[in-house]
Amino acid sequence: MKMIDIKDYRNNELKNYVIGNILLVLYFSGMFDKIFSQDINSNLNIWGIVIESALISSIIYIYVFLLDSMIPGDIKQKIAYFHIGKLPGYTIFTKMKEGEKDDRFTQADVMKKYSQIYTNMPVNKKEREKYENAQWYKMYKDCRNENKILIANRDFLLCRDITIITMMLLILYFILTSLKIIVFSKIIAIIIVVELIVSNISMRGKARRLAYNVISEDIYK
Repeated sequence: MKMIDIKDYRNNELKNYVIGNILLVLYFSGMFDKIFSQDINSNLNIWGIVIESALISSIIYIYVFLLDSMIPGDIKQKIAYFHIGKLPGYTIFTKMKEGEKDDRFTQADVMKKYSQIYTNMPVNKKEREKYENAQWYKMYKDCRNENKILIANRDFLLCRDITIITMMLLILYFILTSLKIIVFSKIIAIIIVVELIVSNISMRGKARRLAYNVISEDIYK
């Protein structure tokens, strides 16, 4: 059986996302205006601006991907959550017991299937979260190669990496503007911040979907 590479998004969606943002920065920084405003006969000036734009784009692109590759997955998740909440696996059994719903199964199904987990649940919050995540991860390992789990995991990882890369782009943008390499644009800053918020909300939604896909698979296997 051919193995599916769930991180193929790094060569597709993620690369296009970074390039698109770089072009956006260059556009609102006035680089393209400089090119199109040049006299057609002043080839030297035009090529100078083109080379400058290409160098800036390459530097941003290379540093973003190098920095992203250096950060381990567990650290990425902590950064991406901004210390607001955790991965759903840490609280999934508590939330299901409290009545958090999923249309694919009932609370009664959960209480019956995982009665032993609830019996052994630690009282201490920190220990309970570690216990819940460990129990959820055991189920994930058993079904991680199922198509719907692979797709859900890929979607989560993509949104997580987009969140991290957007943070990097925002930091690099402020560094480049402070060094006067590119002109600051309020519009660019707003766009990147909005992208950061949207990608973070999407990541949390995809993480929840993955967590409950595993539960659904485990209940009906």
